Amino acid sequence: MDKGLKHHQFSITHLSDDALGLKNLSKSCKYLKEVNLFCCANIADNGIRSLNQNCRQLRTVDIGMCQKISGVGFQGCLPTLACLKAHSCVLSSTGITEMLSGGGLEYLNLANFICIGCDPEIYLL
Repeated sequence: MDKGLKHHQFSITHLSDDALGLKNLSKSCKYLKEVNLFCCANIADNGIRSLNQNCRQLRTVDIGMCQKISGVGFQGCLPTLACLKAHSCVLSSTGITEMLSGGGLEYLNLANFICIGCDPEIYLL
């Protein structure tokens, strides 16, 4: 795998978190800046955690329709993360807090999301 790879879009929905999937990619391609995981049904918080720990220059992540991601994998979120697309996800209140923890977000898409453990008033924002 090209260690200088900066952008990757996964068009296969069978990609997983394990050593053959996102974990391996994040360790092999530390300079990734953009990752599109839209509709990758087998990605969960462990895969996001691997990206967050290994790809320290991430600027854009699309996890739209990834139903196994609660958001807690963004713990210690990178300050470089400027764009996060999480539409149609099922997120936890803790996960949303972690997504915002890096402080660098300029764009956040939470359209049609469901929040587990959130105050119902959050949907009025």
